[in-house]
Amino acid sequence: MPFRPGQSGNPNGRSPGRKNKIAVQTRESIWKHIEQLAAQGKEANPFVVLTSLMLDSHDEHIRVSCAVALADRLLPKLKATEHTGKDGGPIDYREMPAAQRMARIDALLAKRNGHAH
Repeated sequence: MPFRPGQSGNPNGRSPGRKNKIAVQTRESIWKHIEQLAAQGKEANPFVVLTSLMLDSHDEHIRVSCAVALADRLLPKLKATEHTGKDGGPIDYREMPAAQRMARIDALLAKRNGHAH
């Protein structure tokens, strides 16, 4: 049966508002781990909990979910930076003296890498 525009490809799929089973299991595992740590008098730092579950869980979905959550917090997405020349036009390095051109390139690289120049 061909796919028709406006018609679901999976009419018997998950109903609206129903939670993702893996996400629910992951949250439950995280809270269970936090409660265990608290019962032992240990600090329930979210990074410690996520790292511990990522390393020790027998459930691959939980390990991956924890790794993604940690990556989102520890390795933020980089912003795109657009560089333009005079009046918003393209950068024309051919007219610059070599020393000035190299200094400009060094400054752009430093800015991209988060270093003040």
